[in-house]
Amino acid sequence: MIVTPIVKGNSLIEKDQCKGIMRDIIDLSQADGGQSQSLLITQFGFMLSYREQHFDGIVEAIKERQASSFLNLREIIFEVDDKYELRFLNQLSKRLIN
Repeated sequence: MIVTPIVKGNSLIEKDQCKGIMRDIIDLSQADGGQSQSLLITQFGFMLSYREQHFDGIVEAIKERQASSFLNLREIIFEVDDKYELRFLNQLSKRLIN
């Protein structure tokens, strides 16, 4: 499954929108008849930075689904621009470790 959700803005509303989109994407990837093993998220491949609120929403949704179950989902792959890779990894690790 390949997804490219885009949300514009930088408020708590956009954070909640990103969280909802990510939850929906994970749920859809595991719907009856689909149950993907891999999920490729591509919006980071076109950005050199990403708003903190959006990133927080995406990571919160992943952590929520991780606590319940990913079912058949074995990997979530993020396509990231080379120039943004280190910053992306720092943002991701900071949020997933906490």
